[in-house]
Amino acid sequence: MADLICPGQNTLFWKPEDIFEVACPVCGHMVEFFKDDVSRKCPGCGFRFPNPRLDLGCMEWCPYAERCAAAMHEGKPPGILPDEKSVDKPDKEDK
Repeated sequence: MADLICPGQNTLFWKPEDIFEVACPVCGHMVEFFKDDVSRKCPGCGFRFPNPRLDLGCMEWCPYAERCAAAMHEGKPPGILPDEKSVDKPDKEDK
């Protein structure tokens, strides 16, 4: 069985309301958001704005929260890819 790293990003568990549209605060063009999008760029005017419904409650309990938050700070999407689990392995120099 495969490891489930971030159940919040598995779209099998999403509800219809987890994908929604919001009017751009600059031009009013509708912009589609997924529940885990940190921000989106308006296709109408190019303005980037934050997801008004972003919920990061998982940061309170997830063992990968620190790395996930760091990735988001760098502009990457939230979540940890399965191949990133090996990041905690010590370097050869640490032995």
